[in-house]
Amino acid sequence: MIINNVGRYSFLAFTMIISIFGYFKLQNSVETGKNSARDYLSKIDGMNSVEYSKLTEWFITSEVLLGSVLLLIGLIFFCMCMYRFTKHH
Repeated sequence: MIINNVGRYSFLAFTMIISIFGYFKLQNSVETGKNSARDYLSKIDGMNSVEYSKLTEWFITSEVLLGSVLLLIGLIFFCMCMYRFTKHH
Protein backbone atom coordinates (compact mmCIF):
# COMPACT_ATOMS: atom_id res chain seq x y z
CA MET A 1 0.00 0.00 0.00
CA ILE A 2 2.79 2.44 0.91
CA ILE A 3 4.79 1.61 -2.22
CA ASN A 4 1.69 2.15 -4.33
CA ASN A 5 1.18 5.61 -2.79
CA VAL A 6 4.84 6.50 -3.32
CA GLY A 7 4.49 5.54 -6.98
CA ARG A 8 1.41 7.71 -7.33
CA TYR A 9 3.02 10.72 -5.68
CA SER A 10 6.20 10.35 -7.71
CA PHE A 11 4.17 10.16 -10.94
CA LEU A 12 2.25 13.25 -9.83
CA ALA A 13 5.53 15.09 -9.21
CA PHE A 14 6.83 13.93 -12.59
CA THR A 15 3.75 15.30 -14.37
CA MET A 16 4.14 18.61 -12.56
CA ILE A 17 7.79 18.82 -13.64
CA ILE A 18 6.85 18.10 -17.27
CA SER A 19 4.13 20.76 -17.12
CA ILE A 20 6.45 23.36 -15.62
CA PHE A 21 9.19 22.57 -18.14
CA GLY A 22 6.68 22.84 -20.99
CA TYR A 23 5.39 26.17 -19.67
CA PHE A 24 8.86 27.70 -19.46
CA LYS A 25 9.79 26.25 -22.86
CA LEU A 26 6.67 27.86 -24.29
CA GLN A 27 7.33 31.15 -22.51
CA ASN A 28 10.89 31.42 -23.85
CA SER A 29 10.18 29.94 -27.29
CA VAL A 30 10.55 33.15 -29.30
CA GLU A 31 13.87 34.10 -27.75
CA THR A 32 15.21 30.55 -28.00
CA GLY A 33 14.05 30.25 -31.61
CA LYS A 34 15.73 33.52 -32.60
CA ASN A 35 18.94 32.49 -30.86
CA SER A 36 18.90 29.10 -32.59
CA ALA A 37 18.41 30.74 -35.98
CA ARG A 38 21.21 33.21 -35.25
CA ASP A 39 23.53 30.37 -34.21
CA TYR A 40 22.69 28.44 -37.36
CA LEU A 41 23.33 31.52 -39.47
CA SER A 42 26.73 32.02 -37.86
CA LYS A 43 27.71 28.42 -38.65
CA ILE A 44 27.04 28.86 -42.33
CA ASP A 45 28.44 31.77 -44.28
CA GLY A 46 25.16 33.63 -44.57
CA MET A 47 21.87 33.80 -46.41
CA ASN A 48 19.46 36.39 -47.70
CA SER A 49 16.85 37.99 -45.49
CA VAL A 50 13.89 36.00 -46.86
CA GLU A 51 15.57 32.68 -46.09
CA TYR A 52 16.62 33.95 -42.67
CA SER A 53 13.09 35.03 -41.84
CA LYS A 54 11.70 31.64 -42.89
CA LEU A 55 14.36 29.87 -40.86
CA THR A 56 13.66 32.00 -37.80
CA GLU A 57 9.93 31.35 -38.13
CA TRP A 58 10.58 27.61 -38.40
CA PHE A 59 12.79 27.59 -35.28
CA ILE A 60 10.21 29.59 -33.30
CA THR A 61 7.39 27.32 -34.46
CA SER A 62 9.30 24.21 -33.44
CA GLU A 63 10.01 25.67 -29.99
CA VAL A 64 6.34 26.62 -29.51
CA LEU A 65 5.23 23.17 -30.63
CA LEU A 66 7.62 21.39 -28.27
CA GLY A 67 6.59 23.54 -25.31
CA SER A 68 2.90 23.11 -26.09
CA VAL A 69 3.17 19.34 -26.37
CA LEU A 70 5.07 19.04 -23.09
CA LEU A 71 2.62 21.32 -21.30
CA LEU A 72 -0.40 19.49 -22.69
CA ILE A 73 0.93 16.02 -21.88
CA GLY A 74 1.93 17.10 -18.39
CA LEU A 75 -1.44 18.69 -17.66
CA ILE A 76 -3.43 15.75 -19.03
CA PHE A 77 -1.55 13.23 -16.91
CA PHE A 78 -1.71 15.59 -13.92
CA CYS A 79 -5.49 15.76 -14.23
CA MET A 80 -5.71 11.99 -14.58
CA CYS A 81 -3.56 11.57 -11.47
CA MET A 82 -5.67 13.99 -9.47
CA TYR A 83 -8.83 12.19 -10.59
CA ARG A 84 -7.41 8.87 -9.40
CA PHE A 85 -6.40 10.40 -6.06
CA THR A 86 -9.86 11.79 -5.44
CA LYS A 87 -11.47 8.57 -6.62
CA HIS A 88 -9.44 6.36 -4.24
CA HIS A 89 -9.67 8.63 -1.18
